Amino acid sequence: MGSGHLMRGLALGQAWKALGGRAAVASDLSPEHAARVKASGLDLRPASAVATDGWLAVDGYDFGPDYLDAAKKKARTLVLDDYGHRARLPADVVLNPNAGAEDFAYAPTDALVLAGPRYALLRPEFA
Repeated sequence: MGSGHLMRGLALGQAWKALGGRAAVASDLSPEHAARVKASGLDLRPASAVATDGWLAVDGYDFGPDYLDAAKKKARTLVLDDYGHRARLPADVVLNPNAGAEDFAYAPTDALVLAGPRYALLRPEFA
């Protein structure tokens, strides 16, 4: 479980690095997933070592409004969402690349919403 979220994170991190930025994955991963991160060219940090400057991309169903409120106080946040069902989604940017996401009502939010397949995160080998 979580492989799809990891692959999206790798795609985002690799694209950011290609634009000259720095990117790391902060997670407590299985050895197999950790090897995948290292092979992608991104740094791997423990989940507790989340950066507090720049941007934080959050992808997972266990990150609720309390976590996102706290994260948003430390860094600019991009939240990847699949369903549009959360009552409150504090973020600077919400990204939902799924078909039909354009019809989801992300409210109330002052976030920039990027919705639909045109925002799909593809790793270089698939782009």
